[in-house]
Amino acid sequence: MPDEPSIPRRSPITIRVKQNGPYLIELADVPHVRIVDTAGRELTPEPGRSIALCRCGGSATKPFCDKSHRQIGFCDPTPAREPGWVGGAGGTEPARDGA
Repeated sequence: MPDEPSIPRRSPITIRVKQNGPYLIELADVPHVRIVDTAGRELTPEPGRSIALCRCGGSATKPFCDKSHRQIGFCDPTPAREPGWVGGAGGTEPARDGA
């Protein structure tokens, strides 16, 4: 990795789940977040704004939210689960290594 300017790290970074909407990363946390696609390319969010990440699957600008959730009527399928749980609508399957 090339030398990058040192940015003092705040901790922890909070990612909020907006009801029936995206995951939100506050503007103050944005300098400490790096988003990388499957090819390893860094994705740059819109400058000077918080980051909204798509949760509905309908965004044309994935992984960023384009507010498509409003048009498609996205609704939270289930309440958020504790870490370590994965799976379908019931979320009853314990996470496995590599999941």
